[in-house]
Amino acid sequence: MNHDTSSDTAPEHTQNETSLIKKPWYQRKRIILPLLIATPVVAAGFWFSTVFSKSNISGNASPVDIAQPDAWVHSQNLSELPRDLLTVPLIKDVLTEDFLYFYDTDEDWLSLKGSMRRISFEHELKWQDNLLQSMAQSPADIYLWRDSSSALRYWAIGVERKDLTAVAQQLAQIKLNADKQLSQIGTVKVDGDVVPVLQMKLSTRRTMVLAAHANRMALISDVAMLGDGKGELSGAAEKMLKQILSSNVKDQRAIASDLVSSDNENSTQSIALSNRFFAQGYGAIMPHVQGLRFDYDGSAWRSQARLAPETSQPDAQIWQQVPNNAAWCVATTIDWAQVQKSLDGVDALTQKPNLSAVFQPTGAACWYADASSSVTQPLLIGQLNAPSDKNPASAQALNELFNWAVSTNKTYLTDVRKAARALRKAQNQLSALESEQKSLEKEAKNFNQKAWAQRKKNHKADMADFEKQMAQEESNASAELLPQIKQRNQETLKYYESELESINKEPDEYAKGYKEDLAKNASKQSETRALVAKLSDALKSEQARAREQSGPSFALNSKSLNGMTVLSRTLPITERTNPAMAFATAGSGAVYFSLDAALVERGVAVSAKTHPNLFESVPAMQVAGQIPYFYFNPSKFSTAFMQEGHKALPIKSKGKLRSAFDYHMGSRMSALSAHGEMTATMNQSDKSGWQILNWQK
Repeated sequence: MNHDTSSDTAPEHTQNETSLIKKPWYQRKRIILPLLIATPVVAAGFWFSTVFSKSNISGNASPVDIAQPDAWVHSQNLSELPRDLLTVPLIKDVLTEDFLYFYDTDEDWLSLKGSMRRISFEHELKWQDNLLQSMAQSPADIYLWRDSSSALRYWAIGVERKDLTAVAQQLAQIKLNADKQLSQIGTVKVDGDVVPVLQMKLSTRRTMVLAAHANRMALISDVAMLGDGKGELSGAAEKMLKQILSSNVKDQRAIASDLVSSDNENSTQSIALSNRFFAQGYGAIMPHVQGLRFDYDGSAWRSQARLAPETSQPDAQIWQQVPNNAAWCVATTIDWAQVQKSLDGVDALTQKPNLSAVFQPTGAACWYADASSSVTQPLLIGQLNAPSDKNPASAQALNELFNWAVSTNKTYLTDVRKAARALRKAQNQLSALESEQKSLEKEAKNFNQKAWAQRKKNHKADMADFEKQMAQEESNASAELLPQIKQRNQETLKYYESELESINKEPDEYAKGYKEDLAKNASKQSETRALVAKLSDALKSEQARAREQSGPSFALNSKSLNGMTVLSRTLPITERTNPAMAFATAGSGAVYFSLDAALVERGVAVSAKTHPNLFESVPAMQVAGQIPYFYFNPSKFSTAFMQEGHKALPIKSKGKLRSAFDYHMGSRMSALSAHGEMTATMNQSDKSGWQILNWQK
């Protein structure tokens, strides 16, 4: 819709009459010359202000929660971190020489190094060529955030070095209007000083941010991290930059407060990982361990785990239900109340089990290197509060849960997904209309009252000037010309009055236009909401119909085996996908689930004591007073790693990549497999906070 409020053109006059009428501003000679001079100046000023002055951040919201880093690295000498990591024999066998010289080969690091050298040369800053290298050899803090794939892609670095004071002063005074690569996106106030925040475009895909104050500098990997969704620095971003640049160590540590341990403040190197990262989205099933730390004191590494308050340690008995020969396993305390929330909104479950009443809070997950297994098919182990023969309700609930979770019909994969896509499309349309409504409401309030009042005032002044000119002209006119002059002046006066009337109506016309648009938007929203409700009902109907039709084709199989009930169902996806669940009808109360039915049967054999369990097979787990949290078998892991690589790189279609994978990874995995089994344990206690993690071999 066009909200143009410009007025109609003035009435036409004859050539003789025109000389007696006050000319429009654009026809007055005394204005034309200044206008010709001012236009290029204003245009140039606008262009320079657009290109060289303060730049805006992308209008998109930050892709990370800037207030909560997912990992933190504290180093007394950042360049020595790779070398110190290689003091761990297992890591040394896996990583190669290129890791040691990471800073000499990383693409982003080299781009930053080249950009800093160019800026120094062009602005005559006399920065040393080894400025970045000297920064890498300084005390530093690195904060890292996950991207959508859970990789630690985003980062911020805080560096401290004496010679950065001069760099900070020069950055604050640099002339940005001559640099296409460097521009200012905001300021922050640190210790009473206003510090410019600059963005540096390294390439078409990478724009970093830097700021410096006193002897500290902040480097941010991506300018998008700092946005508030409106093209400005967010409040959280400003706070983080202030904390990085602060001279107060407590302010710096506050950025990653949940990863800081007071016991290791003097460590040479520290690496801390949050549950948000290492749980990979499954924090609800492992809430007990909130963080992991690895600290190096110059001679050896030490591990710690941060335990959440009001949670219990895993029950060590769970390991006696785990089949041996695993590649790696994790035991954890599960928050069933959080998992329960995912079931509460499921209409398809006729009986929703109370998970906290059915299961004990301890669980485990294990991965195996069998040829039939995959990293996507771990064995999940749980424990019932009571065997199903003593609690029939739990047996029925487990049947319902498995029948719902392992849904298997082809109609479900077509008609239901089609209905779901239609619903998502309608929901997206509704979301777009709601956003349009907010935009229209905002625009409706943006009428420039001040400019309108000034325009009205100017028009009235012009009208008053004309009336004075008209009166003088008529008083000086001859009797012969007076009637013509009066007629012409009245026409012009009517034009001025018409213009004034149009100006007076501008606010109402402006509001009226948006009122009509908002009414249309509201009508469309109402129609779309009705469509969303209709499609939601249609989706539920398709889901119910699909479940009814799936029964005869892919029936739920149930059998008794060694004192356990085994549920299974063959999925028509791949030949090897055959999910199964087994739960105890008496005795131990164990529960097994996997997409690989063979692993479930192995678990049943462990319960029947016809197959060895992991706890009895690994002496390192049997340390008195210690609770095992993690088990790792380098030999089995190496086999699983190579198997997964070969599955992802078929030799027929990806022969060259397969050969490169075998060449580079074969020798590393062979060296890794020479290491013995290891277990991470913690002292048995009810303490929370940071606790020592012991590695048993």
